[in-house]
Amino acid sequence: MGPGPDYSGPNAASIIANEHCFDTFAQFVEFTAKARDKNSSVSQFESAVDAVVAGDLPRLQSLLRKKSSLVHTRSLRRHHATLLHYVGANGVEGFRQRTPQNAVTIAETLLKAGAQVDATAEIYGKSTPLDLVATSIHPWRAGVQQALLRTLLQAQSETSRGVRSCTLIIAALQNGRGEAAEFLAAQGAELNLEAAAGVGRLDVVKQCFDATGARKGNVSAEKLRSAFRWACQYGRTPVVEFLMNKVDADTLKAGLHWAIFSGNVETLQLFLRRNVPLDTLNEWGGTPLSGAVWCATHSHGSDYAPMIRALISAGASADADSELQTQIDRILGSSC
Repeated sequence: MGPGPDYSGPNAASIIANEHCFDTFAQFVEFTAKARDKNSSVSQFESAVDAVVAGDLPRLQSLLRKKSSLVHTRSLRRHHATLLHYVGANGVEGFRQRTPQNAVTIAETLLKAGAQVDATAEIYGKSTPLDLVATSIHPWRAGVQQALLRTLLQAQSETSRGVRSCTLIIAALQNGRGEAAEFLAAQGAELNLEAAAGVGRLDVVKQCFDATGARKGNVSAEKLRSAFRWACQYGRTPVVEFLMNKVDADTLKAGLHWAIFSGNVETLQLFLRRNVPLDTLNEWGGTPLSGAVWCATHSHGSDYAPMIRALISAGASADADSELQTQIDRILGSSC
């Protein structure tokens, strides 16, 4: 066997420290020394964290019985997360961003033990466990995101519930968590134009315009563009149709690309009927057709073959790009 990796250099040390959420390697070394002592509070907390992310309920319960204060302890890592924050599988050390199938039971156990549902950690500024769950892909992949959100919402105090709900909905949309955004909206969260458009609430969207169709005073052009983007990206077809006459030409072109991303053919058809140019490029230099192909080869959700067919029928072509055409043939061939 050859020599192992060299972790002695300053760059390697910085990488190791960062992966473990420490600002310096010296902090990581000091932490490691404390964690080696099985009787130390650091070791006990780290063991509890491991139990949380692994879904090891018996181990977690045993640790909490032995030391109930663990539920209020904060990590020495730079995010200073509590055990409940780790349920979000978001913004903490990468190797611990996992969501077990019994994550709801884990959260309920921590809450029953006295975990503070509104405690903030130094993650993305300041984040509560609810913030982290709503914007994380891991609870969604595990199929427990909405159940976790419901558990955390029920545990919130009446005074704090919904204070940041509109902001949180937009954060969920920004992180690709449309289902979480819909769920939060269904719990009675206040909606502004952007949030309403992203979750498909056309009734609320209409309230942001006066009888002449003009934007009301609290709706900026920037917010309108953002609202149109979310409606397009999440395939909120009625909202997209309503807003189409209210955005400028550049926003309309950008909306076509976001509609491609949605995988919703009905939303795409709105743009095709408007004859929005099919040669317009997105920020990565791709056309709507190449964007649909990229989504088809990278997505684990929607079937993009119908979108590709619709674009080709509308005049989109890959004639000048043999590699793109090969990909299209493979996608359409496998969808038959």
